[in-house]
Amino acid sequence: MNTNYEALLKEQVMQQILGNDSRNLQSAAQFLITQHKEDQHQIMKAYQKVNTEIFGDLV
Repeated sequence: MNTNYEALLKEQVMQQILGNDSRNLQSAAQFLITQHKEDQHQIMKAYQKVNTEIFGDLV
């Protein structure tokens, strides 16, 4: 199954976001990893990409 983890991360962080706080994105990634342990590497790659898209180089 090819899950779009980038879309899931964006959806979760947009629901949780309070200001410019990347901890919400980290929490979303950790939550996805607990649900999809077999795809941990893919989720971390998606996390890094989404983190850069949303927060740029500030984080």
